[in-house]
Amino acid sequence: MAYAPIDNGSFVPGTHGDASAWNSVVGNDAALYASLSAVYAGTVNVFQTTQTSATTVAYFGLPANYDNLPFSVVFTYAQTGASSAVTLQVTDGSAQDSASTTVTLSSGSGVINVTPSSTSGSSTPRYGLLKMQTTSGATFTLGSFIIYLTPAAAAAGLLSSGYASVGSTWSAPNAPIPSGVVKRLQNNPCLIAKDRPNAIYSFISQALGGRSGLIETNSTEYVTVLRPIHAKQAQKAKKYRLWCYVERSSTAKANVLLVIGGKNVVLLDDYGVMTTTFEASGSTMNNSITQNRVYIRVSSGSGYVCLRSLQIMEEPS
Repeated sequence: MAYAPIDNGSFVPGTHGDASAWNSVVGNDAALYASLSAVYAGTVNVFQTTQTSATTVAYFGLPANYDNLPFSVVFTYAQTGASSAVTLQVTDGSAQDSASTTVTLSSGSGVINVTPSSTSGSSTPRYGLLKMQTTSGATFTLGSFIIYLTPAAAAAGLLSSGYASVGSTWSAPNAPIPSGVVKRLQNNPCLIAKDRPNAIYSFISQALGGRSGLIETNSTEYVTVLRPIHAKQAQKAKKYRLWCYVERSSTAKANVLLVIGGKNVVLLDDYGVMTTTFEASGSTMNNSITQNRVYIRVSSGSGYVCLRSLQIMEEPS
């Protein structure tokens, strides 16, 4: 069945439930697990290559997903040659999983699915790499892409996320309705959401080298590079993750400063994957959204630093 939330008036204190209402609650639980997705990042920036071997063009964080559901990327493309390939690689600290697709039309769209083999990077978090290649003398262009989780029916038993299915046994005629089953149906939606956090903001630029691209600097003073705008957040305080990827030249390292709703979040003296978590309430996050800024500077060493990815994501807690 399709997921169909029960309206607020369906259960009124003092009234009797019936088999139809109970079966709907049990069915909705399974349907929610099998249908709720999560979006980690996306871009409409143009990514282009003439390389004939797989070359990394984008990096992005992929947190949570302890249940190892597939990560997917869907993209649009154009090419001047006969064929090109796109690869999605997922790295979690102990294993790498990847899949590729070859496209042969002059333009169109494609999708790649990768099922991770380990949960060891779920809290780190895991991260993904997008790679492109084409034939000699040709140019291959991605016009846009989006990275998301593809839901599927729940496996049997207690899953790594904490979710456990409520089987059809509890929908059988004259079956009891134990308080433990009711509690499970109350907790399961929270566990699903916890394992599938969304990005409230993402920026991805093509990896080109520390001295190339739009957002590069050799200044030791902070330079404004982004002005992130996000959707209004709920008032309750919760945890978020800032995930960045910084390229460099020579020995340079970077400081990245996010000012969001008047709150400062800093990543210090590093390059490559840079990540931290922070807590903020909706009243803080929604305060002066138009004043949000991202700054970057060379913190040590010499050379250039370049911000290639920045995601602000919900963090399971």
